[in-house]
Amino acid sequence: VLKEDWHFIGELLDLTSIYLSWENASVVTKINDTKLWMFTTPTNDIGEYFTWKYLDISTGSEITFPMDMSIITEMDDTSIFVSHEPELNSIINVSYGGFYFSEFIIQSISEDTINASYSDPSTGDIQYMNFDKQHIIQRND
Repeated sequence: VLKEDWHFIGELLDLTSIYLSWENASVVTKINDTKLWMFTTPTNDIGEYFTWKYLDISTGSEITFPMDMSIITEMDDTSIFVSHEPELNSIINVSYGGFYFSEFIIQSISEDTINASYSDPSTGDIQYMNFDKQHIIQRND
């Protein structure tokens, strides 16, 4: 049974989308007993730079890319294509549960991947993390 049974078709979802860059950009299109579908229309135009933020559901972390270094390169009825064009040494912020923040410094950029590192201030240990250089978002998910 759908635990969020207060939703309705046509409802504008504010801040409940995993695409945190686009507030009030997803609308409920279908509901059944176990799932809710939404259609997302970005608040940015194709070719307009913006700050990409998203919720990584697998880890529960909120990831924020460098300011105004992401761009929608293409969009159709089913998909939104977001490309990230950060500079070396810029910062990707990762928040775990909204309480613990880590600043990952971009070390290298390939065609598909952004590699960044975080240095623990108390131990000096370095953690590396790879981020996708592009995201493909299903608009009706």
